[in-house]
Amino acid sequence: MIAAAGVPDPFALLASVARLVAPGGVLVITCIDAVSYFAETLRRLLANLLIDVSEPLEVRTRMCVQAFGPHLATLAG
Repeated sequence: MIAAAGVPDPFALLASVARLVAPGGVLVITCIDAVSYFAETLRRLLANLLIDVSEPLEVRTRMCVQAFGPHLATLAG
């Protein structure tokens, strides 16, 4: 997306931002395009179908973690 915004060297920009992270800190980057946004929207829809908004946050969170656990387990960190 940075490249699409006209940044001539997105890797240099990322390196510059990474230098701002404190030692031992974490830099989180993401991208969003039509495909990833669609998948995220489907996950939100599924979560809304699975949870009962009258339940406490802890219960709703546990249900989402169970539903999305296999995917979450593939993420490093």
